[in-house]
Amino acid sequence: MGKKTPNPTPDDATWFDHQQLLFWLQACLRDAEVYLSSSRASKTAFDKMFSGGFKAMAQYKDEHQEHSDQQRLDAYHFIVVTGKLLRLLKRAQHLFPAIQPP
Repeated sequence: MGKKTPNPTPDDATWFDHQQLLFWLQACLRDAEVYLSSSRASKTAFDKMFSGGFKAMAQYKDEHQEHSDQQRLDAYHFIVVTGKLLRLLKRAQHLFPAIQPP
């Protein structure tokens, strides 16, 4: 077993650490809003597709598929950005005491 690296302290915080934290927080919030918006659009297209029998289903099938594909892509982006933010927060909680968990 190797030596365990000590956790950083607030004295180790740099301007870049602060900027990275702000960037990934903003990216996470933005991607969450984008995902929620595409989810609403997908639901709306789904509702239209199933609102009027086979005619509506045929008419709105492609629209629903397009929105559904976009929703999956937006979900992927949100999950990736959230994962990056969580990894960053593991280090940042030691650099910035105000964000330490209770």
